[in-house]
Amino acid sequence: MATASMKAGPARVEKGDDLYDVFRKSAFAQGHYNVPESRIRDAFDEELRQPGGREALTNILKQWGSYPPSEDLSNESPVDEAVIKLNINEATVDITIGELSLYAKGLFRGGYFGTGQYDLRGFIKYNDTDDLQGTQKAEMFKHDENTLVMNIYAPDNYKKLLAYIVLYRPNFHLTGVKPGRITFSPLTV
Repeated sequence: MATASMKAGPARVEKGDDLYDVFRKSAFAQGHYNVPESRIRDAFDEELRQPGGREALTNILKQWGSYPPSEDLSNESPVDEAVIKLNINEATVDITIGELSLYAKGLFRGGYFGTGQYDLRGFIKYNDTDDLQGTQKAEMFKHDENTLVMNIYAPDNYKKLLAYIVLYRPNFHLTGVKPGRITFSPLTV
């Protein structure tokens, strides 16, 4: 009498899997976009086969600060200039987004920042420029040694992500997530 094997098959990712999309973006960010797609897919599948699989990977990505927001942000514009000034207990950020004719000023607190001034470049992801007006809740964290992220939330709903700013090569130490606010205003020349 023949018996069927109950061995679990491979946990291949399906197209459109949000968790895979975040895993892929994290791999590209850490590999500086030189990671072959097949290696990313294999690594993702291997993570899913581990004990806890999808739930464990979700928790890891949340800790890294790269778990996907529920909203898809469809527009992207370059950050022409971002000046970050650090003192012992706060960080101020002055950002110019010329393509959108916007200026943003942020203030973040919540721990020891060190001191110094840093000029960075990057991009902003958003859906609607109408969301980028006035003062918004924000949080700042280092995704990895080469990437600083600022998530921008609706003032009345801290879970609703309006936009995020990614800045490259932050040459300063920062641990944890720092709460703050960012105020957007029209860029004046």
